Amino acid sequence: MGHEAKDCRSPRPANQNQQPQQPAPQNQQQQQQPQRGNRGCFQCGAEGHFKRDCPQLNQNRNNNNQGNGNNNGGNNNNNNGNEARGRAFVLGRGDAVNDPNVVMGKFLLDNIYATILFDSGADTSYMSVKMCQLLKRAPTLLPTKHVVELANGKSLEATHVVQGCNLILAGQAFSIDLIPIALGSFDVVIGMDWLSQHQAEILCSEKVIRIPRLGKEPLEVQGDKSGAVVGIISFLKA
Repeated sequence: MGHEAKDCRSPRPANQNQQPQQPAPQNQQQQQQPQRGNRGCFQCGAEGHFKRDCPQLNQNRNNNNQGNGNNNGGNNNNNNGNEARGRAFVLGRGDAVNDPNVVMGKFLLDNIYATILFDSGADTSYMSVKMCQLLKRAPTLLPTKHVVELANGKSLEATHVVQGCNLILAGQAFSIDLIPIALGSFDVVIGMDWLSQHQAEILCSEKVIRIPRLGKEPLEVQGDKSGAVVGIISFLKA
């Protein structure tokens, strides 16, 4: 009484359908803020490392690189994405005779007799550093660094390849590119790069390399069937 509504000092009744928004408690506000200082890895959520160093991410990268792989060099276990990789296993000459996936024997390479292993499990063809020195050919730079992982966990790097070596098989000449690497008893390892190029196949039971020829009978190259001198070597598989 005695004044208009606009001059009323009593508080207006709150709208029951509209709840006032209360400020969150201070500790709740702190919890809602992103804890950038305590979060390290955006890949797995664990603290103590960043995403680029995450073991989970690195494991995925390693899995993607497997199944895909040398000038003699030092050890290197890192893969920066700009390298071709391979693996090395241990094999003796006597084991090579009995292994159905390989054929071994002595053949001419640039008019020098070389102990050669034909390996259907190797992606790339290699030769020993000593053999490279005997050929006296100038190596050329590889487009990407080649890394070979050895059975003992170490790695060898290669940066060069010797192109156009002259391989004589059963009287016929073939051209082959070889990456120099520290081999053991074998002078040369011929892998699937060369075997696929010439559509060659390994006849396991006969220890024969069969190479088809246009308009001619297939060329058959006989490997060593005898138990030769045992020597432990590292042969390369990718």
